[in-house]
Amino acid sequence: MPKKESIFLEWVAYIKREKNAVNVIGSLARQTLRKEVFQRIRAAASENKKDDRAIRTAKKFFLSFKNANLRKAWLRWRENSKQAVLEQLVMTQTIMEETSVAHTEEMSKI
Repeated sequence: MPKKESIFLEWVAYIKREKNAVNVIGSLARQTLRKEVFQRIRAAASENKKDDRAIRTAKKFFLSFKNANLRKAWLRWRENSKQAVLEQLVMTQTIMEETSVAHTEEMSKI
């Protein structure tokens, strides 16, 4: 085998090894990058899940607080309305009694 051909074959083999090395390094870099991307996606999904859970918890707290306040206001309104109706009933009864007394006095005068 001539010397030039031997040098050329060695150079071709060296280039193949270099190309394989570059391909292996690129493959490792892509694999590492892929893992990092998936880790970031998982971390973002976890953060979103935590945010969603916090939002749901805050909404539940707000709704329970609002419902408790509404319930208290409703009870207060109902008690006040009941009191007003009872006062009006007592006032109507006293007016009816006074009217009845006045009517009997009128009838006794006649």
